[in-house]
Amino acid sequence: QLRDLDMVNDQHIQALIESVSKTLEEFQLEGVSNVEGDCLVALSKCAKLSSLELVSVYVSDQVLKEIFVNKTFVLSSLVLQSIYKATEQGMLYAAQGSLRARSLCLGSLDYVSDISFITGFMTSCMEIETIELYGLYKLTSDSFATLARNLTRLRSFKAGNMRLATIEAGLLDLPRWCPHLRVLHLPGCHGSFSDPLAAVVKILREAANLKELYLPTCDLSRATESSFEGLGPCQLEVLNMDNSRITSPALIALLKTVPQLRTLSLKDCPVTDACLADMPATQPFLECLSLEYCRQITDAGLMHVGGLSRLHTLRCPPSVPSGPVLVSVMARAPCLRRLTINLDTHMQPAWIYILEKYPETLIVH
Repeated sequence: QLRDLDMVNDQHIQALIESVSKTLEEFQLEGVSNVEGDCLVALSKCAKLSSLELVSVYVSDQVLKEIFVNKTFVLSSLVLQSIYKATEQGMLYAAQGSLRARSLCLGSLDYVSDISFITGFMTSCMEIETIELYGLYKLTSDSFATLARNLTRLRSFKAGNMRLATIEAGLLDLPRWCPHLRVLHLPGCHGSFSDPLAAVVKILREAANLKELYLPTCDLSRATESSFEGLGPCQLEVLNMDNSRITSPALIALLKTVPQLRTLSLKDCPVTDACLADMPATQPFLECLSLEYCRQITDAGLMHVGGLSRLHTLRCPPSVPSGPVLVSVMARAPCLRRLTINLDTHMQPAWIYILEKYPETLIVH
């Protein structure tokens, strides 16, 4: 791993790669400003190389050609982010040299004018199980639909800093084309689905094997108790609805369809105490709960958290808990070991009690 090394140049890196070429298995180069990329050609001779990560570096199409066309290695993981100078032709060379890759991450390719090279990647790398796309604003709906149809083995898809409106059609078809999909993360995507509520219901209905769903800022303010009727029990274990504006009645109905949750994040959602009152009954496996900035939660509601017998991580609302409630929750939740709360002087007696009772295992932020 070479990161942010201002005094390192091409000669240094080439000598390093050549000195370990017979044993090198993983190589990561990030933010090394004095490197022009020619030194990376030496990677083509590293026969045991299985993981390659290039982030914020200058690499030309010619260098990518020499690395991937003349390669002796078989990659299982490839990360190309903020590759300055490389165009779509360089990306195609990388695709041709990554036929066996199972994990792919592409992002912020500012010199790429035609994002259709994604199609080349997908038709070449048929064994991909994990894909991450970040900052690819030029990705079209057609290219994304082609991507979805070719990723039949896909298990994890993550996308960030992209415009949902341009990839919505293909994104919502992912569960249909990718029957093994387990993880769907969309952090930091700009805009929204044309109909956010319908999109979420479609994903939950069609992604039968989905385990993790991360949809922050997806506006569910229109959702009601009846919005999730007809949805059978889902296999979701991780659900992130941060800033989704979902109300307590709708959330209560939604949680009844996901009885196997391990992690639930509701940061800055307008949920109330009523939602927490139902959780011990509907979420017996819940281990991590985030209620940060949920300003309508009171001490009375937080008392119900103590009924979550497996809970080990709790991120509390901004104004609670008070000292006595904190003591009560800790006493009733035997697995709770990690807290994020606002520390105030009125909680000092509670802190003394808790730190004496759990001196080695409690982690507090």
